[in-house]
Amino acid sequence: MPDQRGWIIVRPSSNLLRKLRLRHFGKSDEGQALVIAGLAMVSLLLMAGLGVDVGYLHYQKQQMQKAADSGALAAASALVYSGNYVAAATNDTKANGFTADQIVTGGLCSPSGTNICVAVNSPPMTPGDPFQGVAGYVEVIVSQPRPTFFMKVAGMGSVNVASRAVATTTSTGSGCVFVMDHSDADALEIHGNVAIASSCGIYVDSNSDNAIEKTGTAGSVSASYIGVVGTDQIKGNFQFDCTSGLPSAGCPSTGIAQFQDPLANVQSPTPQACGSGQQIGNTFYPGAYCSGISLKGNGTYTFEPGQYTIMNGINVTGTPTLNGSGVLFYLTGNATNPYGGVNIGGNATVSLTAETSGPQAGILFFQDRNICNPASLSCAQSKANSSTFSGNSGNSFSGAFYFPSTALTYSGTPNLSNAAVLVAYTLEFNGNAQLNNKALVGIPSLNTALLVE
Repeated sequence: MPDQRGWIIVRPSSNLLRKLRLRHFGKSDEGQALVIAGLAMVSLLLMAGLGVDVGYLHYQKQQMQKAADSGALAAASALVYSGNYVAAATNDTKANGFTADQIVTGGLCSPSGTNICVAVNSPPMTPGDPFQGVAGYVEVIVSQPRPTFFMKVAGMGSVNVASRAVATTTSTGSGCVFVMDHSDADALEIHGNVAIASSCGIYVDSNSDNAIEKTGTAGSVSASYIGVVGTDQIKGNFQFDCTSGLPSAGCPSTGIAQFQDPLANVQSPTPQACGSGQQIGNTFYPGAYCSGISLKGNGTYTFEPGQYTIMNGINVTGTPTLNGSGVLFYLTGNATNPYGGVNIGGNATVSLTAETSGPQAGILFFQDRNICNPASLSCAQSKANSSTFSGNSGNSFSGAFYFPSTALTYSGTPNLSNAAVLVAYTLEFNGNAQLNNKALVGIPSLNTALLVE
């Protein structure tokens, strides 16, 4: 059909129009942004879901690691004292939220379902580990299949999460002063103008709310570490800035795990036969003194090197002078001759040094472990069983004081600067007592648990 200009206009058919429109739509950019945005949102959601799953599994692994670390330290501590290290490990993993449904010893875990598996191996058994098969080390593995949320889409409904820790029993301990009373208040008492400066730690085993007490504002207490099993406030004025929570503030750490006798592995001396010890003039020779040793007046007495088995105790009064190098006093008793403690008055002058070789090297006073065993406060603090060192600043005691089940008291101004280790059932400082722990050649090694992996 011609138009006004005479041109002939050809109109396309409807089919051709549809083809032209489809071709134009294929070349158009309109609508592609929505498709890309939709695909991006799906990808982001998948990534977010994966992040949630990974974060959750990582959190579970962290919690398991805490339980494994705690279990390994507990197991190693038990091994130090020949205890049930498997029970110690599983008890601590339970306390940290992972109660074992399956306990494996001498192997590795293969948990199923939702079961929690705890493996305890000494020596470690994990292949390729540097401590595999090495004595003195223990490994604890905590593992459990944990459910996923978004990874189920990929067919992973659960993932086995595991954490592992290794501890050793061969590390040298950090403690110098050990108070062994398990439950009584005032297990460690500090009164008066007492100065305690320990280059290593002070440990109190009592779980009482008031296991430590310091009275008065005079004196000072400092140590590289002060730990007490009890969990509440420490009684008395320690003059510590405990608000900062920093270890350097010197604040006692409460709620620590109960510990065992640090010298439990030291062989007990063999008691000597009564009458084997001799006193010739003012000189004492090694052997058994079943009626005890009692010194008074102002004489000078010498103890020749060796072991002295003492029953009925040691009592020193007056102003005598006592000298002895390379000596060990083993305090014991029997049905005929009872146990007696050591009581040295404030005016005596004492210079005693422990042996530097042999099974009990480094121990100056060794209390028979069977005295007051099991220990009780009434037995430990009875006048006959307890020991008191009054003395003066001129005294010198070089060696460990080992009274694991009887009370020990320091009064006056005894010089304990070389008393490398103090172990007592209860421990009390009075007056102007001074304590400055430091290492002594020949002192027994105090092993403790140390986390290495």
